[in-house]
Amino acid sequence: MLRDLKWDRRIRLQFIEVVAYWEGSVDTTRLMQQFEISRPQAIKEFKLYQEMFPETLDYEDSKKRYCLLVSSPPLFPKGPDINNYMNLITIGSKPEWLESLGYPAPSVRRVNAYVVSRVVSALRNNIMARVKYQALESADVEERIIKPTKLINTGYRWHIRGLREKRGEIGYRDFLLPRFTNFLGFVHTSFRNEPKDTEWNTRVSVELQINPRIRNRERRRIIQEEFGMNNNGILQIETNAAMVKYILDCYTIDVDSDACNYEKNLLSVRNYPEIRKYLLKPKDLGDEDV
Repeated sequence: MLRDLKWDRRIRLQFIEVVAYWEGSVDTTRLMQQFEISRPQAIKEFKLYQEMFPETLDYEDSKKRYCLLVSSPPLFPKGPDINNYMNLITIGSKPEWLESLGYPAPSVRRVNAYVVSRVVSALRNNIMARVKYQALESADVEERIIKPTKLINTGYRWHIRGLREKRGEIGYRDFLLPRFTNFLGFVHTSFRNEPKDTEWNTRVSVELQINPRIRNRERRRIIQEEFGMNNNGILQIETNAAMVKYILDCYTIDVDSDACNYEKNLLSVRNYPEIRKYLLKPKDLGDEDV
């Protein structure tokens, strides 16, 4: 029966299923906003899904949402794959808690499906989660309480941005999905004096130029056309301070030496002195989480 459906309806049914798994629940509003369809159409999609898989979803009348009753969704018999979820939520209208640089969503390395689905659920419900996380700098898995605020596709990888406390200091950090090792429960309180995400709210203009070490005129013309630069050979990208380093990663620009002017790079950063402060490791919370 599924094969007989049009492509757009199959995608909506898959969306219902994976969102119910990875976010903990799904409702008609979520489907309407994602695919820009009417409420009657969204209701039809849920009705069709329940007709096809009657033992899969349970409707919570008090919360007006559907929850998944099975651990292995029928439309994805190989088990929950976070890449299916990532691909589907980037179709259509983007929710405000999702940030994407507009590049194709990269594949996510193996993750603990249950743990990551609980973290995403905390994000969707605006609550905190107690987790265990493996930072690259530490040999030990540490228990942490985080408040997820964004799910981000950098074009290079997916990660969660969230608020956490360490040694009495509260700040925003980025957490790689594969490094969540255990979920210990939701926390229904808030951090005291919860700060605003200054980095996220600070608008930054990144100006890329053709590497000055490339002097061949024809080669420079090709690069200018390839990257859609203006007549002055400048590519200006508007972003926020938290995303600057990921923008440079997408363009394979190395900023560790000589203001990005490696000959192996086609591009370099024209306004490096202005954005350099956004590339430094934060010191208030010690080690980086990513």
